[in-house]
Amino acid sequence: MSPAEMVFGRQLRSILPAHKSSFDPRWREIMEARDRQLELDGAVKWIYDERARPLSPLLIGSRVRVQDTSTLLWDKEGVVVSVGKYRSYRVKFASGSVLWRNRLHLRPLITDNEPAPPPSSTANKTDNDGDIGDDPAPDPDAAHQQAVPPAPSIPQRSGRIRKPNVPWLLHFRFLLLISLLYLLTSFLLSLTALLVCEAHRANLPAGSVLLISHSKCL
Repeated sequence: MSPAEMVFGRQLRSILPAHKSSFDPRWREIMEARDRQLELDGAVKWIYDERARPLSPLLIGSRVRVQDTSTLLWDKEGVVVSVGKYRSYRVKFASGSVLWRNRLHLRPLITDNEPAPPPSSTANKTDNDGDIGDDPAPDPDAAHQQAVPPAPSIPQRSGRIRKPNVPWLLHFRFLLLISLLYLLTSFLLSLTALLVCEAHRANLPAGSVLLISHSKCL
């Protein structure tokens, strides 16, 4: 790729004959899509390698359990007869058929007839004379302390007296206060109206007493 193609992102026109597809900048989109795909593949590989663990290789003659790729069940058993490339193993089944299987679909078969592991070397320690060393005598006080379990801790209650939470009592007090305020307001309004009527009666002449008798003040 020439420097001019890197700057303009396409092949430049010249006096030399060329096909029209040579000037199409679609190749740049293809390269960008390829770079994005490589980045995605790298991210997927990193996530897989973070949790994946290599499987231990199998030896020839090992009994294995084989997974059925269609049902995903480990319902077949066989013996490894040869080892191939790329973690592939040749397994011989009880029916006599021999198939190649990947290590991913094989599990070592552990049976009860396998020999037990040898005892630990620290179980029988000997001194310089060849005699077996005696274990120290157990302390009876320590054994008694281990046998007696500690007394369970009893939770202590607080001595603070809690007042009962009665929501209906609060509502009753609130309603009683509202009623008293309403009665007091009504009394003050009635008293004010009476005083206003008395003031009007005092200022009117004597001939208008008949009209006052029919008014609301009386």
